[in-house]
Amino acid sequence: EQNKKLIFVVFFISSVFFLANFFNLISKGVSIKYPGNFYTDPGIFFSVFILEYFLVALIAHFFAIRSYKNLDRNKKKQLGFILIGSIIGFLGGGTTVLPVYGIKVYPFGASLVFLYTVFVTYSITKHELMDIKIFISKGIAYVLTIGTAFVGWVFICFSSNNIKIIA
Repeated sequence: EQNKKLIFVVFFISSVFFLANFFNLISKGVSIKYPGNFYTDPGIFFSVFILEYFLVALIAHFFAIRSYKNLDRNKKKQLGFILIGSIIGFLGGGTTVLPVYGIKVYPFGASLVFLYTVFVTYSITKHELMDIKIFISKGIAYVLTIGTAFVGWVFICFSSNNIKIIA
């Protein structure tokens, strides 16, 4: 019950940030900053947004670590790899925020973000995090369904341009 309240609060705050972004309250635009890359020009809610972003990530990691002791051996390995990858990813990605505030530190950690996908991929394939065969077959079915609908839509669009109404 308490987790449902937390999830509701996080979704509500995230929705407020989503709407605020349309009014340039989070990001006013982009400009070149140290070390010569483009970074956001922070709006008045940017700092609060960044705080919420990392706080939600921290809470998610806390819940994952708390559940770790109740898992079986295989699930512990899976969660361990995912936690290591996501911690590296969030800390690495966090270094990209520093130039926004004028802190002249090269965002070296951004190059480590790809390790998250490496750890998750390893966990999926080695420790069977999810039944990858079902995932792939459903993905192919969705792509074929959407592709067929899209081809039909394109056909209708092009066909309708050639129809002449005689009045």
